[in-house]
Amino acid sequence: MTQPPQPPYGSGSDSGSSGTPGWYGSSGAQNPYDSVPPYSSQDGGAQPNDGAGRPDSYHQRGQYSQQGQYGQYPVSPEGQSNATTSLVLGIIGLFAFGIILGPLAIYFAGKAERNGVQATAGKVIGWIVTILWGLSIIMIIFVVLFSILVAGASSGY
Repeated sequence: MTQPPQPPYGSGSDSGSSGTPGWYGSSGAQNPYDSVPPYSSQDGGAQPNDGAGRPDSYHQRGQYSQQGQYGQYPVSPEGQSNATTSLVLGIIGLFAFGIILGPLAIYFAGKAERNGVQATAGKVIGWIVTILWGLSIIMIIFVVLFSILVAGASSGY
């Protein structure tokens, strides 16, 4: 009977003295991660960077620089409130009073953007509501005028 093939490094079932599995190379091979020294600041607390201005700790999982996770800027509560108001007015304007609520949504979106908060959704919905309600009012006026003209032309004969 033939023997099963052996793993290329070591016996396979036992682990080496350094805690590495036997298949890793118990015949004198070292763990490659043992040779990497831990990060230590040797220049008075300044962190080395990667060339793009980000500290090396930016790339390490679970560690962030002191500026914040993604360089977030503080958001003004008034701007956030205006952005939310713009979005709510735009959504309500889709169903009722859009000719009034659409321009109000655009106004509040502009006010939020002046405070440093993006309100793109409120502005876009506000414009859509204003255009749709404006077109519907124009269409109603044309239908009423057309029906008056047709009724006036048919009663004269």
